[in-house]
Amino acid sequence: MSASRRRELLRPAFLALAVLLIVLGIGPRNAPPRTWPARVNGTRYVISAENSSAGIPVVETGGSRWEMGFALGRLLQAEIRDAVAAAHAFCAAGALPPGNSCADASAGLRQALPPVFLAEAEGLAAGAGVRTADILLLNALFEAWFPPADGSLGTAGFAAWGPAVVSGQALLGAGWRPAEGVPLVWVVRRPDDGLGSATLGLPGWLGGVAGLNEAHVAGWALPARTSDSSPAGLPASLILRGALEQTASNQEALRWSMGQPHSGGAQVVFAGEASADGVEWSARMQEPLASDANTIFAAGLFHHPTLAAVQLPALDPSLFHAVQQSAESAQANLRANSGWMGREKGLDFLRAWAEGETTAGPEKHPVAVVLMEPAEMRVYAGTAGAVQPLAFTVFEPLSAPAHR
Repeated sequence: MSASRRRELLRPAFLALAVLLIVLGIGPRNAPPRTWPARVNGTRYVISAENSSAGIPVVETGGSRWEMGFALGRLLQAEIRDAVAAAHAFCAAGALPPGNSCADASAGLRQALPPVFLAEAEGLAAGAGVRTADILLLNALFEAWFPPADGSLGTAGFAAWGPAVVSGQALLGAGWRPAEGVPLVWVVRRPDDGLGSATLGLPGWLGGVAGLNEAHVAGWALPARTSDSSPAGLPASLILRGALEQTASNQEALRWSMGQPHSGGAQVVFAGEASADGVEWSARMQEPLASDANTIFAAGLFHHPTLAAVQLPALDPSLFHAVQQSAESAQANLRANSGWMGREKGLDFLRAWAEGETTAGPEKHPVAVVLMEPAEMRVYAGTAGAVQPLAFTVFEPLSAPAHR
């Protein structure tokens, strides 16, 4: 047989081998490798991830509670370990209010945590190779992850609905200035025993600071430092997640949230397709968040006098007064847009707030912002740095997973 004939017969085999090597990741590829794995398959769960041009990754998982936690722990192992190390550093620096210890916070959360969340925490720990107590500590330090900077709010959120919005459909927007080096991630969960939901939080968190569910309910939570706290309660991030998994309307979500044990201070707002409701609470007190012309604005500063009396200013009096003035200015800006509010106005409002945050104080940490339209099941999320403009991406969190 001639050499040319042998080459012709062997060519299909070489091509098949080349394809196999590329599939296995051994050979060269035209596209650069992804920062986040595309999919991790298990016997009963699937998790997928995609990069976001706004710098906030999106991961998706489903299955039993332990399986979801284990899958997330495997995928986000390095990020979770970094977050756990940061949590222990916060404890060493005395991040909790006076009279509270990190050990008490972790133990108290274990006692208050519903069994389904404890199972997920155990799965997260197993997947990430850390202790369950580390995951609980990471989740208990809700307020510590978003410290206010000099002259800045640190967090802010708004809701608009009805006559305040051009379409009449509800809009929710919020922003957070996390501590330096703290990343955020969107997690879409499809548990076997609850509503599907998407939440924004830290790697290793069981809950989130914002999210929405498949019943068209969205919500956000802002931490508020307070002297009225309890280790035997749940942080607002976990209460937000629980409400999104258990309820199908904003009124139900609000009632469910108010019925849970609270570990500390927070302002929480839920919206359905055409209305919104909010509440602010400490460990032992809670009051509705006042609405003004179909709008709600909050900035981690309690509105109700009784709750304001237990507010812990993390800044000296002059800076705290400047923060209050900034909050009043933002609220006036929101009120001025009432009646004209739409997606672009909502994004403009968040841009203006974020630009103010990134120029206030000596720190120039990135600011994460989110705009949610529960009626349309859309989320616009992005980050703003000291000099770079805001970048928003459209995220449809409840697309069908590849496998179940």
